[in-house]
Amino acid sequence: MLFLCLPGYLFSRLLLGNSRLVENLALSFPIGIQIFTLSVFVFNFVFGVQLTQVTGWALGLSLTLLLLLVNTAKKSQKVILTFKPTYLFAAILIVVLLLFFSALISSHWFPITDWDAVTLYDFRAKVILRTGWISDTLFRARFTDYPLLTTLGHWWMRVNGSFTPLPIYQMFLWSFVLVVFSALNKNFSKRTSLLATLFIVLCPKLFEQSFVAYSNLPYTIYLIIGLIYFNIWFSERNSENLSMALTLTLMSFWARTFPFAAGSILAMLYVFKPTRKLFYVIATGGLIYFLINTWPFNIQIFWSSLDFLKWSILGYYFPYPLMFVLIAVYQFKNKIKNNYLLVSTTIFWLLIILGNYYYALSDPNYSSIPDAAQRTTMFINPAIALLLISVLHEKETALS
Repeated sequence: MLFLCLPGYLFSRLLLGNSRLVENLALSFPIGIQIFTLSVFVFNFVFGVQLTQVTGWALGLSLTLLLLLVNTAKKSQKVILTFKPTYLFAAILIVVLLLFFSALISSHWFPITDWDAVTLYDFRAKVILRTGWISDTLFRARFTDYPLLTTLGHWWMRVNGSFTPLPIYQMFLWSFVLVVFSALNKNFSKRTSLLATLFIVLCPKLFEQSFVAYSNLPYTIYLIIGLIYFNIWFSERNSENLSMALTLTLMSFWARTFPFAAGSILAMLYVFKPTRKLFYVIATGGLIYFLINTWPFNIQIFWSSLDFLKWSILGYYFPYPLMFVLIAVYQFKNKIKNNYLLVSTTIFWLLIILGNYYYALSDPNYSSIPDAAQRTTMFINPAIALLLISVLHEKETALS
């Protein structure tokens, strides 16, 4: 599994440059497993190469060598490390590393027990393990509905003899911790970055889902890291950050085909004035498409879907929704310039409402599994936490 970090690190270096060592290391696993599983899919499903342990290693090594050659040809940058460790930070780092290794090692003994993981994600991985062909799994679920990131991750763990694929999800979570810390540390002190990272990572559902073999955690992580880099880009206007933001946001579609990644990009088009007209064109087209597919408007089902959201999402995730409203009022009142996170989170809420209504029209039993709605929308909590941290930082900067 750690082998997948090699191509991920090299790919991250291509986008961010080699001077941002900690960020590249942090991003190595989420990017590595992404480009590896995509390559496996293309070679097997498109080019007809049967999947075995040998072909998996050959693909991974080929990716690594190719990216190494491209990195070598690119002009290198000097790595600048300004880190001056303190005893407190060293102690916290030791605790974090102990937690990481204990969680990673212990996860190797946890079997897959959750319903969708057993009947869908891990089942497809076992079919591929037996036959070597992704096409043999499509009778269970189309990859356009349930993309193959986690399935092929499970296959890679099992083809190499692992008892369980759960370590993948621990790697996702702890990579997320390191990415958030390293990104926030660009503007905050070490202590503030640690506290802010803790606030984001301990949002409801995130830690819990690291012990569940569902695709919601990887999807959320790609989406939120993309938000972070979009927000950095609006502050620094650095093309490397924009490239990474777009890459990670689009990578979320290989975990789940939810529309929220489009919300991140739409928010970017709106906040960045040169592309605002494009935003209006895309948003109008999307709204027309939605109305065509949901007409005539059913007010009864709409109010019923809102009631479902009220107790399944708003009530369950309280006080995060209230926090969002208060932050929005504060930002409008104080005319804070960088409002990307506010716009993107607002679009997320609109997509949650419209998506829930659309689902209610197609499935009369839509409210029978509220936990599914909570897992699907668990990205909203770290997005709001990130928004709060950004506003506090803007306030602190204005006062200094």
